[in-house]
Amino acid sequence: MIFLILTKLIFLLSTDLIILNININCNSSYRAKPAADKYFLTTGTIIISLNCIMSDLSQSKHIFAMVTTSFYCILKRIQAKFCSLQISASYILLNKEKKGGKKKMEQKKETSDNKKFYDKEKRLSFISRLLRWLILGSLLLFVLSSSILHTLGYAAPSIHGLCPYGGLASSLSIIVYGTFFKKILIGTFIIFISTMVLAMVFRRSFCGQLCAFGALQEFFGNLGRKIFKGRKFVVPTKIDRIFRYLKYLVLIFTVAMSWMTGILWITPYCPYNALGHMADLQSLISVYLIGFILLIITLVGSFFYERFFCKYLCPAGAFYAIIGKISPFAIRINKEKCINCGLCNEICPVNVNIMDAKKEKITDPECINCNECVNACPKEGALNAGFSKKTVLHPILATILVLSLFFTPVIAAKATDTFQILPNKFERESKSHENGEGNCLNCNDQKEIDSVHMKDIKGSMTMSEISSLLDLPIKKLYIKIGLPENYPENNTIRQAADSIGATVSDLKNKIFE
Repeated sequence: MIFLILTKLIFLLSTDLIILNININCNSSYRAKPAADKYFLTTGTIIISLNCIMSDLSQSKHIFAMVTTSFYCILKRIQAKFCSLQISASYILLNKEKKGGKKKMEQKKETSDNKKFYDKEKRLSFISRLLRWLILGSLLLFVLSSSILHTLGYAAPSIHGLCPYGGLASSLSIIVYGTFFKKILIGTFIIFISTMVLAMVFRRSFCGQLCAFGALQEFFGNLGRKIFKGRKFVVPTKIDRIFRYLKYLVLIFTVAMSWMTGILWITPYCPYNALGHMADLQSLISVYLIGFILLIITLVGSFFYERFFCKYLCPAGAFYAIIGKISPFAIRINKEKCINCGLCNEICPVNVNIMDAKKEKITDPECINCNECVNACPKEGALNAGFSKKTVLHPILATILVLSLFFTPVIAAKATDTFQILPNKFERESKSHENGEGNCLNCNDQKEIDSVHMKDIKGSMTMSEISSLLDLPIKKLYIKIGLPENYPENNTIRQAADSIGATVSDLKNKIFE
């Protein structure tokens, strides 16, 4: 009886041992040895068979027990074999992980290096954007303060003298007559030459990095993004392409009208000029009303569409876009490194489609080279600015070169006393003709004009302005020049010269005879 109980306990324990061993092998780590399955399975089979033989079971039950025991052992052997396959696969996986360990370390290092590069570029991009906005903000404050002081009567440059477009409009007049338009001085023309050279080298960098009015529009555009929670409104492509040609028509029309009329024809209609006369409400309403209305439309439009005036109406931008076609400088895109994140298109203030550029460089004339896309690009080498693939310039260096190229002619002209941006001070000296008793002799004679020089009289000045400048009655002025008494006082001296078949220089010589 005791022997029977012991054999049954051994049977149960051996069976549990087999099952436990199989479970341990199947659920253990890949360090277990598959040969242990055979040992435990074989041992368990022998023990189970002995238990069956040594028990007091009947012959039929004994045969049934042997059959079921054999079947059970076969199933467990299959399970053990399956576990062995799992263990072998674990060994293979371990080997692969060991082989790939070095690769993972390299990838980790590469990821770390990329993060360091990204952090570095992020700091440099921040500095670049900060530098750009400091320049634009400083120039905007300078232009606004100067124009306000000028309108209030202080010795400061006018808004006309600070706009390079005046030099463009006066170019033909300078070539033909050797004179500037009214309110345009030699300093203005030098600024225009600087911007033209800048466009030849760096495309429309003046628009993107130096233009005060463009900075004002971009400021309102950024403000609009904050108001509308980052939403950016875009004009449909077909309509946008048509509207962008308007500024070229404005360029042709305004230059032609200026050359035909002999004055800066666009002045009353320019929102930039209206901005410069905000301190003089009377002239703003009477002279610059249309320009003031366009200014309001421009600023409101910039809330929704960045650089509204630059895109569709600015004649100076159209001129620089044409000149910039010969420039080798451009934004270049590497399609292989581009990750198509779309940040470049999103941040571009003039809505240039950078990602879908057919060529490896951005040749769109609308690009203002603000470098915002380069600063925003998160992938190294995807976007670069430079003169070629090999000649790549960091945005900070590009900005410094733009500043240097723009201000070098100005500094050179200033050093040689040829840079004039303030109007002349006409100081007239009148000599008294008195006798010894203090009585005036020949008091009806005209006053001497020795202090007023021939160069002070511009071809765009009206007859009444010349009369006031010389302190000479208009009738006597007409007699000197040879004009009829009923000649309109508001006509320019250039128009007067054309009416009598003479040149402006001829009339100047007659005045100063």
